[in-house]
Amino acid sequence: LSLAYDSIRQQSDALETFAEARTDRLTGVGNSRALEAKIEVLKIGLEYEERQLARIKALKERRDNARVENSLTALKQGMRDGKNSFPFLMEAVEAYATLGEICDAMKDVWGAYRENAVL
Repeated sequence: LSLAYDSIRQQSDALETFAEARTDRLTGVGNSRALEAKIEVLKIGLEYEERQLARIKALKERRDNARVENSLTALKQGMRDGKNSFPFLMEAVEAYATLGEICDAMKDVWGAYRENAVL
């Protein structure tokens, strides 16, 4: 049994060495290392979050909140009735509903996807 494991390990090591030495790509083999090195993570500071929250607060203070609520109610009802939701979405956007408010309206009607844990 250990002979089989040794053989598998040797073949695996040989394939890895071969894949790393190649300049062209082998599909599904050794490509992730090259991709990982090129990805830069965007880090946004707390000041930007605070500034965006202040902008949203100011928007909510100056918009017609009754129009927003009416448009979101119409959006939910349109989705429940199976109507084309695009005109209702456009009305909500034109009323200055935020993306979060629109998404919450959609979640109220359709719910949110939850992946089933597979053990």
